[in-house]
Amino acid sequence: MKWLLIMIVLASVAGWYFTRDVIPRPIRIATGTRSGLNFQLAQNLAQMLSSHNIPAEVRASDGSRENRQLLLSHEADVAMLKAGSVNFDGLEVIAPLCPDVILVVVRRDRHIQQISDLKDRKVVLGLENSGTREVAKLLLQHYRVYDTIRESDRYFAELSKDPSVDAAIVSTAITNPDLSALMKSDQFEILPVEEAGALAMLYPFFQETTVPKGVFLGAPPIPNTNISTVAVPDLLVGTPGSSPKMIDALLSALYDHRLRPQFPTLYPRNDAANWTLTPLHTASRNFHDPYRGLGTAAAFLESLSAIKELFLAFLALGWLGWERYRRVQEVTVREALSQQKERLDLFIDETVRLERLMLASMQDQQALEGLFVQVSQLKLHALTELTHEELRTDQGFTILLAQCRDLVDKILHGMEMLQRKQPRGE
Repeated sequence: MKWLLIMIVLASVAGWYFTRDVIPRPIRIATGTRSGLNFQLAQNLAQMLSSHNIPAEVRASDGSRENRQLLLSHEADVAMLKAGSVNFDGLEVIAPLCPDVILVVVRRDRHIQQISDLKDRKVVLGLENSGTREVAKLLLQHYRVYDTIRESDRYFAELSKDPSVDAAIVSTAITNPDLSALMKSDQFEILPVEEAGALAMLYPFFQETTVPKGVFLGAPPIPNTNISTVAVPDLLVGTPGSSPKMIDALLSALYDHRLRPQFPTLYPRNDAANWTLTPLHTASRNFHDPYRGLGTAAAFLESLSAIKELFLAFLALGWLGWERYRRVQEVTVREALSQQKERLDLFIDETVRLERLMLASMQDQQALEGLFVQVSQLKLHALTELTHEELRTDQGFTILLAQCRDLVDKILHGMEMLQRKQPRGE
């Protein structure tokens, strides 16, 4: 029966151990280039997680295509991907992050008035594995100029360093510091995406938006008028097997009130809870709505069944542990009692020795006084050291106390007799 219980306990504990939800340590977050806004956002998330004793590691990359491979090869736990830029098979969205505005940035002195004028021009489309490159292709293909341009696979900030580049298709948060620095140089302007409404209708991940006048704080305002364009959401993505605890920790950090002042374009929590563009990970839906009706009830009942089995296993383990503890305690008590009995025998032997000394010292007042002190000390030591309840009721303990009392009486009687024998003058 005991071996059967042990096997049940081991099987239950093993099942719990290998199926439990564990937060990766550290949480590996794949982002984009180190100078990009996503990298800064990931660093802030990592700092917030670390403040709750959850280590996180930020990994720079070329962008969405590389991040997808990192997720599928389990080299990253979560990643930031641009909607519409990669195939999402095998991935699940944890949260929308912020809308990346698509901007067609051109040099002022190249006489480029509209997107169709990019024909035969050298245009930066973004790094080879970036999501920006993919959405830039879609935009240029819609305007039928993609096959005519000369592509450059660099980061858009290189536009300011290479005069041979005529334009860049930028897809980033409007608050990106690199974008602000580029526009404030007064060498570039932004073309409107005049068919923004059509793009938003044809591609669900495109959202019609406007770049407001003066958003880059120039004098005169940059841009000097509202400009229509489209935006595409950046997404925090994991896999179907991503840890729910990890997702809860990431979302708690993402929607922390301290993060929004630094990243004002982040989607609010309410918008994320009602997100419909892409399906959210089950753990994300549970985070926003922890009581999701019958599905939650079914999961709760399943967990009760698992808890019942685990409870029985721990009950059996507790019984076995108590039996083992009780036996160890019995052995310990027996050993302690045995040691105290040995000590009791020594105390009794000492009383015998003291009685012999007393008999030899009946004519010596000073010796009797010393023996009186020794007997008193012996009794105190015995009462202090021999504390076991079973020993206190032992016949040997009673004999020891009686022997001490008898010795004290005899010593006092001897001292009284010696005092009577002394002459009255003394």
